[in-house]
Amino acid sequence: MLPQIGNGLRQWQHNPQDPAPAQGLLRTLHTVKGSARMAGAMRIGQHTHELETQVENMVHAGTTAPAAFDELMANYDQAPALFEQLVQPAQVGEAEGAEAGQEGTPATALPLMPASVVETQSPTEARTPLVRVRADILDRLVTQAGEVSITRSRLENQMEVLKGALADFSDNLGRLRRQLREVEMQAESQIASRMSIAGEREFDPLEFDRFTRLQELTRMMAESVNDVASFHESLSRSIDGAGDELNAQSRMTRDLQRDLMRVRMVPFASLSERLFRVARQTAKETDKRVNLDIRGGAVEIDRSVLEQMAAPFEHLLRNAIVHGVEPRAVRAAAGKQETGELLVQVSQQGNEVVLQFSDDGAGLDLDRIRAKAATLGLVAPGVQLSDAEAAELVFQPGFSTADVLTELAGRGVGMDVVRAEAQAPADASPSSPSVARVRASPSACR
Repeated sequence: MLPQIGNGLRQWQHNPQDPAPAQGLLRTLHTVKGSARMAGAMRIGQHTHELETQVENMVHAGTTAPAAFDELMANYDQAPALFEQLVQPAQVGEAEGAEAGQEGTPATALPLMPASVVETQSPTEARTPLVRVRADILDRLVTQAGEVSITRSRLENQMEVLKGALADFSDNLGRLRRQLREVEMQAESQIASRMSIAGEREFDPLEFDRFTRLQELTRMMAESVNDVASFHESLSRSIDGAGDELNAQSRMTRDLQRDLMRVRMVPFASLSERLFRVARQTAKETDKRVNLDIRGGAVEIDRSVLEQMAAPFEHLLRNAIVHGVEPRAVRAAAGKQETGELLVQVSQQGNEVVLQFSDDGAGLDLDRIRAKAATLGLVAPGVQLSDAEAAELVFQPGFSTADVLTELAGRGVGMDVVRAEAQAPADASPSSPSVARVRASPSACR
């Protein structure tokens, strides 16, 4: 339900005058509060209660100030963190202990519930049992399903050869029937001719026996041709039946491959809350206002690829906010809205997932990039770079136009790392659509 709360908060923030999102928020918050307290997760229940109170106060006071929504969103960001502590207490406990040691304060223990209770919290999970399977086993199953498809393709090729041979068989059978009919007609004609000649003279019984044997042979040949035709018809039915079975097996194999691949697939929207949280925190620390819009969140990506690309995506968002989106005063002077717009567009193109990061910031300072490149010796003296060539320099290892390296964006890590991470998954997971291209706007490529 936590992603539903985040989505409801964003809807209410976009349209503060509409009471429907706020009422939906209150219902969801109340449900989460009661469920958490019933399960023994008291910190989540208390924090949700505080969020519920804050929303109620804003509704009753009619508050629509951006600062109030910023504070509400910041408070909401603590809820997923508390939930992560509940799901992975060991890892989070170690991290909290390390931070507490650095700060000189003791780490606060979180009331936890037994693992069995955690697993039965979700009604959906209770209705649909889950099984954990190792990734290498899934890869092997996908590979085996692919081998089945290859074998089926070979069988289909052999079936086509059989159908071609059957067509030739049918043509030869028709030609044999025509030839046999001509033989019968010739035999009858000769018999009739001989009979008419014999009528003029005395008939020889030996000749009659000879014509009788010819008629018998033609009848036997006709019966043999009919037997061959019956065999041809039976063979044709068998090949047609085998073709239908192969087509059905082809559909089942495709469904099997699709289902096996979907076992590892997750929608991009599963990463949305993490990206929204990064955007809000970065904007707060830089005293800027940004609106992140994620489109195409239903597009599915391999889970391992998405997890590997999460950090580069966050890097792009931080760079876009810190370096791309101008401060409020600068945007106001340029006639822009105070709130910067960030767009993440996810789309499926064939067997690739394309992600486009864009913003309405100032863009790359190409003159400064050229000057920095000349200072670092990346460009020979007197060489004039085009805009495209200058923009490509941001992917050089260690290249940065920032005067001071900060912890917020960059930390000395350039766009070369982002590009390397974007290209790596294409070879790492051949069994599923991969993130093969990440397109970033000039503002984000800082």
